[in-house]
Amino acid sequence: MAKKRAFTLIELLVVVSIIALLVSILLPALGKARQSAKKAVCASQLHQTTQACTAYAIALNNDKLPQGTMGTSSSNTPGWSQTNYIMDIAFNGIAKYLEDTRVMSCINTEKWYAYDSEYIDGRPFIPSWCLAVNWPAYIFGYNYLGGHFAKQWPDPVDPEAVKWDSPSKLSDPGYLPLMVDIISQSTYYTKTSIAHGSRGDFISTNYIDSPGEQDIQVGGNVGLLDGSVHWKNISEMEKHNILNQFGDITSRDLFGWW
Repeated sequence: MAKKRAFTLIELLVVVSIIALLVSILLPALGKARQSAKKAVCASQLHQTTQACTAYAIALNNDKLPQGTMGTSSSNTPGWSQTNYIMDIAFNGIAKYLEDTRVMSCINTEKWYAYDSEYIDGRPFIPSWCLAVNWPAYIFGYNYLGGHFAKQWPDPVDPEAVKWDSPSKLSDPGYLPLMVDIISQSTYYTKTSIAHGSRGDFISTNYIDSPGEQDIQVGGNVGLLDGSVHWKNISEMEKHNILNQFGDITSRDLFGWW
């Protein structure tokens, strides 16, 4: 009876090397496909949310967009406004036109706020610190640019940042951005947050001067007032002030890209 020939050590190493090579080739492609799928889901969610904003404006708010303002001063005048917050009345109105409010947060950012005791399952919520100071504003995983106190936001402390217009009603130009993916940075909070990079979301405890420096695939979906949604690479974006402190724009900084 012929004796069965066993694999030699060299042959086994060759097989292992081939498998490792195939894995190294396939894994980046799979990761890229996974991120592409998340971008598509995110775009769909942005479209649903912008459509809900439009429905709310038509049915419940005399063609005025949901109020994205947060905070008032002691004299009940505009105090400050931040783009990833929306007032509770506006949120409740938008929610009527959504089957699931989790679509108001990018699939990559839905767990960013899990540290807060008020966080539930990726849905927009009123943070515990807002409850403590009686500011009924919901935080969610996009930058909402509509319905803020200032029609055009003032010059921020960073000279590279560009002024932008906040759409307030449906008759405003349809090309104005209404809701965008989060790409934000702040020296005050020493943080950089990116919803979509080559490997998914990214949060750094450092201020990254240009979000595209370390990852050229950084980008985000941009939802316009006319209901369309398109992808923008970081190289096509501009830097904007997204924290508006009325009468004081020097004490804190927060910038967003779209």
